[in-house]
Amino acid sequence: IVPQDGKIEVTFFNNLGQVALTTTAIATHPAHVVIYDNNLSSLYGLNGLIKSDPEWYRIQFKMPELVPQHKLHAHIYSNFKIACLHAPMAAAFNEMEESEEYIQSIYNSLTGMHQLYKTDAHSLNKTGICEGELIGGNLSLLAHIIGTKSDINIKNKILFIEDIGEYKYNIDRMLMQLKRAGKLEALAGLIVGNFTEMKDTIIPFGKNTDEIIFDAVKEYNYPVCFDFPVGHTQKNYALKIGTVYKLSINNDAVVLE
Repeated sequence: IVPQDGKIEVTFFNNLGQVALTTTAIATHPAHVVIYDNNLSSLYGLNGLIKSDPEWYRIQFKMPELVPQHKLHAHIYSNFKIACLHAPMAAAFNEMEESEEYIQSIYNSLTGMHQLYKTDAHSLNKTGICEGELIGGNLSLLAHIIGTKSDINIKNKILFIEDIGEYKYNIDRMLMQLKRAGKLEALAGLIVGNFTEMKDTIIPFGKNTDEIIFDAVKEYNYPVCFDFPVGHTQKNYALKIGTVYKLSINNDAVVLE
C-alpha cells in the first residue's frame, strides 16, 4: 500500500537475514519504486519478476526516462554505460551452497576479482581468440528491443545468448531477425549459453537448438562456443555486461576471462 506522499522505506538484507541498509524511496505505484541513495553499490534481483511481472517494474536513475526492468541490462548499457550482472537470482541461493563456483562468481564479480571461466569443448565450436565488451542475455528480449531506446550496438563486441521455454521455430525466427538487422555479422565472438525447456511442434523442426544457431552464424569468421554455463540452470556464471572480456576457443576447451 503506497501512502499519499509516496514515500516508503526500503530495507535491504544480507544473506543472514540481517538489515544491511535502510533507505527512503519514492513509490508512484505499488510496482514503481525510485531509490535515491549514493550508498548503494549494487542492486540485486530476488527472483524472475524482471521478465514476468505484467506491471513492468521500473527503475529511474535520477532521469525523466522510466526504464522497463525486464529489458534493464540492455537499456542501462546502451543509455548509461553502467555495468550490470547477468547472474543467478538471489532465489537460487537456497538451492546451492555458498561455496558453489557459480554463486561465488557473483561475489567475485561484485568485488572486482579476476574472473576466469573454463568449460569443455563442443563439436560445433568455431575456434579462435577474440576480445571485446561483453553484451547479451535472453535471446527473445534481445530480439524485442531492436529499434527501441534500449537497442544496443553489437559491432565488435562479444555477444552471449540464452533462453528458456521457447519453440525451436521461434529461436530460428529471432535469430533471423537479429541477422537481418545486422546484429550478427560484425561480432567479435559469440557465446551460446543454455537453451532450456525448448519445445517443438507436432511436425518436428528437424534440428536441435545448437544446430539452429550454428546454421545462422556459420558464414561468419568470428569464434563461437556452445553450451557455455550461462542461462536458466544452476550452472550459471555471473557475467558483467559492458565489461571487456577475452574469449579463447580451441579444440580442447573454452576460456572466458
